[in-house]
Amino acid sequence: MSTPPLDIILPVWNSPDETRFCLVSLLPLIEAGARLILINNGCDRVTEQLLEEFSDPLGNQAIYMTMERNIGFVPALNHGLRRSDADWALILRPSVILKSNFLKWLDFGTKCPQSGILTPFLADVHHLPPKLDNKRLASIETSDISFDLLAVSKPVRDAVGQFNEELDSASWCLQDYRRRALLCGFFTRLVTGMSFTTRTLTILGSAERRRQREEHSRDICRNLWGNQQRYAIYLPVEANLELLSGLFAQTLAAARLGHSFHLFLHRRLYREAVKQGFNVLHTGITLHKMPLLLPLRRLSRQMASLVLHYPDLLTIKGVDGISFPGYDDALPATTIAELNSSKKEV
Repeated sequence: MSTPPLDIILPVWNSPDETRFCLVSLLPLIEAGARLILINNGCDRVTEQLLEEFSDPLGNQAIYMTMERNIGFVPALNHGLRRSDADWALILRPSVILKSNFLKWLDFGTKCPQSGILTPFLADVHHLPPKLDNKRLASIETSDISFDLLAVSKPVRDAVGQFNEELDSASWCLQDYRRRALLCGFFTRLVTGMSFTTRTLTILGSAERRRQREEHSRDICRNLWGNQQRYAIYLPVEANLELLSGLFAQTLAAARLGHSFHLFLHRRLYREAVKQGFNVLHTGITLHKMPLLLPLRRLSRQMASLVLHYPDLLTIKGVDGISFPGYDDALPATTIAELNSSKKEV
């Protein structure tokens, strides 16, 4: 059998009704040549029978794996990853129902330079710049991904290996994987234009135990990768295009590390930034245009709103020697370069 272009890795633990909807939505992909790697993660007999009845007729287009007990989502996922040799692996939870445009979405995303991890637009996770929407195919780098739906290339899987089973089955585990992929030279991209729905799965187990696991995972990740911070940067009207280009190169590198930036630009610089495509570099970089009249009043109001939502927001001077209006304790412009110089090297 030749290597399939796409492996679909689906760990399942009970929830037969939701799983059935998910499996049916995968049929167009399987008919197009994808292979299903289905992991029975200690399911009850009703769900187990569903999985067997679905996978048996698929023949070589399905790999069915059975765990004697529920070993956890990430360990089950890793079992599937070890069997995957396709160009791309689609990871998803059984709560997801795919729509018909997935293959176009995947084809578009794989053509983006250095794309190693692809995520769709997640309304509760991502904030798109005004130029983008989820109605057409487009891409932007991001640091926010979810196990609900994720596509990972074979070069990334070969270079990075498996997900860290010591971490949670959510954001910290994913951030660790994304950072390891970045160390190997692969970027994470949000590709818009793909629609899917999710059904709510019942979360069982102790909430206190989940909280402890999350805190443990957070401590491990922060020890490995450092803290992720949110910054506001003010560029004075005197700034030129050369300074602007250098600043965005630095902020993009830092955004890839998980930091977030709000850049306040006077009208001329804002227009130039949009012209250069700096507004669609990364979901962690947000541009704010200050008006021609009373720009500092707008700056003050927008900063007050940001501080209200993000009390730990730090301010940075865009140009050393020129203050950040209203924030005498703003960090020097060299701060961004220092963030990038402190990152781990391969």
